[in-house]
Amino acid sequence: MSIEDKIKGVISRFQTSDSSRKNGPTTYLGQTPDIFKAYETKNPDDLPIPQCVQFEITNFCTTGCRMCFRWTWLKQRDYDETAELTVDRQIELFKELADLGVKTFLWTGGEPVSHPEFVRLIEAAHGFGVKVGVLSNGVGITPEIADAMIQYGSWVRISQDDVQTDFEKKNVRRVLEAPSYGKNHGDIFEELDKSIGNLRKSMEKFPENDFSIGLAFTIQKNNVRSIPAMIQYAEENKIKASMKLAHGEGGKYLCSKEDLDWIKNTLLTDEKLVSSEYSNLNYLKDFFLKMLDEKDIIEGMPTRKYYSENNITCFTTELFSLIDAFGRTYVCCHLYDDNGTFKSDQREKYNIGDVTNNSFESVWRSNAYQKIRQDLAPIDVCNMHCSNCTRHWVPNTVLTSLHREVFTPLKDELGLEEAVKQYEEAVRGLSTSTPVWH
Repeated sequence: MSIEDKIKGVISRFQTSDSSRKNGPTTYLGQTPDIFKAYETKNPDDLPIPQCVQFEITNFCTTGCRMCFRWTWLKQRDYDETAELTVDRQIELFKELADLGVKTFLWTGGEPVSHPEFVRLIEAAHGFGVKVGVLSNGVGITPEIADAMIQYGSWVRISQDDVQTDFEKKNVRRVLEAPSYGKNHGDIFEELDKSIGNLRKSMEKFPENDFSIGLAFTIQKNNVRSIPAMIQYAEENKIKASMKLAHGEGGKYLCSKEDLDWIKNTLLTDEKLVSSEYSNLNYLKDFFLKMLDEKDIIEGMPTRKYYSENNITCFTTELFSLIDAFGRTYVCCHLYDDNGTFKSDQREKYNIGDVTNNSFESVWRSNAYQKIRQDLAPIDVCNMHCSNCTRHWVPNTVLTSLHREVFTPLKDELGLEEAVKQYEEAVRGLSTSTPVWH
């Protein structure tokens, strides 16, 4: 079997969970020759620059959510807003990353659109040739912000917890006051409809721009029975909904065994729902629930047994990086503890470096970053906070499988340099150069 056929065999086994991110295996396949070489040499200078960098452009948030403490951060007495990166420094970093070859930014927060200079920031990133995807709670996307998103961004994915307000069920995030609108706001669904309406009007104004709107639906015990209505909402609005099960050890919001049985035996037996082009239920049915352990999913640590039994290496450390609003750098949102409290031992432990005054490349190729790459090869879920990693587990598995099944046998037969050369030739015809958000 040819090297190319072996690679095809590996990538054909996997699905991507979120169409917004465009992170199918072929989009990062072109990075793997350099990644595998660096993995073998242990030399950070051999590493490619990450394809995608996540920026937490602000810590301010406009909603209070059951599974997240971010909205409380600015309320802490020792929170210092002046310690956040200035707009000028953020733009300097955008340019540095673009010059290094980073192709995509993923903007999060807090709520990214609450940043008072959001329009200036996204226009600057666009001017440097970087594609921007935005993860938003959907509150505060004004006509001005919508215009900027459509003109200078690539997509927005809006979190939605249900299809109607039900405070008795406590299924809905609360809309909080913000400088841009004060107390003048509706409930979460009124704000979502307003924001989606503004985005649609902007898309009509700039029809030549290839922009997409997506929904993110986190399945919890208080909204699990609303999934059919959520898909109907997505179909009526012609917006794709990405559904995932909530995670986080001990979370009171987690689905029960009864909930999971309902998903498997009722929801996922409805072929009309599963086959809808506006949802990813087929991913849950054919991939997520088949490959991950049910007990782990219920306990909020869905990849615990999977990572342990399959000896998976975290290659996210070579594909992606995260910079928070203070300029601190992390390998991913899970080790960053992005939904945790302001004071987080985990966040302090896995802080790799700071780009407030240092270049990103100096942090990316630092000994501290290299150490954590080695610590996560393979992932030790007993000592690391990786057992709730539903965001990166597919790319990690794809790259581990390619390295184990294709590259390592080639290296053992031909030696490292010749293996890299032949492997690189094989992936050239299979990889795609479209933007990817990890």
